[in-house]
Amino acid sequence: MASNTATGVASSDGNNRILISDSECDFILSGCRVDCRLDGRKRLEFRPYQILIPGGGNSNEQATSSDDLLPLSHGSARLMGSVGHTSTEEQQILCSVKAELVHPSALAPNQGVVELHLHGSSGSRHTKRDLEQAQDILSQLLVGRLVDTHALCITPGEFVWRLAVDVFVLEAAGGCLLDCAARVASAALAATRLPQVTAQPKTNPSSSSGSTEAETSEQQQNQNTLVVDGDYAKSQSIPLPTTTLVGANGPSTLSSSIVTVAVMQDFDLATKRPLYSLIVDATLAEEACALALIHVCVQLAHCNDDPKAPPTASIVGLHKTQQGALPIHLLPDITNTALEAAASASLAFSTVQPSPLLEENRQKQPKPNLSTLLQEQLQWVGEET
Repeated sequence: MASNTATGVASSDGNNRILISDSECDFILSGCRVDCRLDGRKRLEFRPYQILIPGGGNSNEQATSSDDLLPLSHGSARLMGSVGHTSTEEQQILCSVKAELVHPSALAPNQGVVELHLHGSSGSRHTKRDLEQAQDILSQLLVGRLVDTHALCITPGEFVWRLAVDVFVLEAAGGCLLDCAARVASAALAATRLPQVTAQPKTNPSSSSGSTEAETSEQQQNQNTLVVDGDYAKSQSIPLPTTTLVGANGPSTLSSSIVTVAVMQDFDLATKRPLYSLIVDATLAEEACALALIHVCVQLAHCNDDPKAPPTASIVGLHKTQQGALPIHLLPDITNTALEAAASASLAFSTVQPSPLLEENRQKQPKPNLSTLLQEQLQWVGEET
């Protein structure tokens, strides 16, 4: 009789280990092979998630400063979902977006800056090293494709917006951390409202006539003053990247997300040959049994002139984790699986508005004006200038 010995298997995040026996691993792999996973899902089926967004959305007529989930943030979103058989297996991720005015880099004087940081809690089951690895993957694959950085420029070479995207992993007992973090960050950026800021040249009549021409031009370049409009109704959302595809009927709006494809390896008892199964939205137990995890960044192009047209999907990047060697012949199947799953992922990640009780409690809190959030930053930038 074979004994079932508990074996520690490393999951996708490297140091986060769970205890799973060989028989449990064989049962999970067998279920993936016959397209019936442990929780009853098919291989390419996502679990249902809810993304809580501000009630006003992106509409200027309905948006108010009290709609934000986090009053001191320019944009926020929260992902929730019961992803297991018990109520303790939940996914809780909160995202906050804060904006500040900074001087641009000399290499990109007309582009804003987007920075993403991943934070954990005691209930997230992820160590600091795990979160740093996930943060690096998100920064390389996704951050630069979420917003149009050129639209974050106020004055080329002088003032641009810097967006600090902070993702707080409150609970991640269901696995699939990168996919959920990418979705909630994208939703928070879509709900972000930036105040209307204009740069006006400031004349200096007391300039000395003996100054050189180079000094005069440098003074004129740094004489711009920023005017912030604190009216929330005049605030603007962050534009998404746009492109014109070959053969498309006009410009298209781009949206990016991450789809993690787990490669499950099983063996045929008769031929002793490996059998591979590809699944998406893997649980922690499935990630522990996976040979490799392929994080695929999928970009969808939505035609602006024809909203009913299906989006055009393309792969713009991928990253592999786990220690298993990936057979090269599986790459076409992995990319096709990611493209197919990206089309149905939007139905699994549904966006909802806060409940009336939560909205009433939040409106009782004092809400600062958008312009007051930038007064210290403008003063600091002006002193540097």
